[in-house]
Amino acid sequence: QGLQQTPFLFQLFGSESGNAAGGDACLMRLVQLLAGYDVDIAYTLEQIASCKHGVQLLLNAGIMDVLIGAGTRYSNETFGTDGSKSMSIERATYGTTQYEPPPFLSGHLSLLNTMLSSNCNQLPSTVRERLVMDASQLLRWYAPTGDLLLRTFPSHSGLTIKFVTALAAVSSSGVDEIKSSFSSSA
Repeated sequence: QGLQQTPFLFQLFGSESGNAAGGDACLMRLVQLLAGYDVDIAYTLEQIASCKHGVQLLLNAGIMDVLIGAGTRYSNETFGTDGSKSMSIERATYGTTQYEPPPFLSGHLSLLNTMLSSNCNQLPSTVRERLVMDASQLLRWYAPTGDLLLRTFPSHSGLTIKFVTALAAVSSSGVDEIKSSFSSSA
């Protein structure tokens, strides 16, 4: 296939077979910025995810491992590895809790929502299943934060909506994957 017919992202970051030399490393470095809670890189990566084959390129660059790692680290730092720091939060009633979410969370959730909604149907079913499983694991780590967002609603309403949207996208994608696996095994 000629260079003019190759999608721009593959020219920049990879190849259709997924084994690019320099571009792949560049995209991996961009993805790694998410681990450092970089606030702005998520929006750049979201633009890549919105493009044809963008989600596949990001998955090949290890984006879900980096997002899960960042979510795990944040959850452990904020709520403790055993969740002991969230005990007082669980007993709080609606409207009595003050909470300031981390600045990077909005970008992470926007990126996740874009990945789950754009071009997801073009992914092979095994890759789609893995994306949904990884997204549900990430949301598991952000669950205490989501709980706080819901308890403090309407404060941070935009972020709360992104969190609920991610939950809905994962649950509806999971249902679609279960249906497709049953129909293909029958």
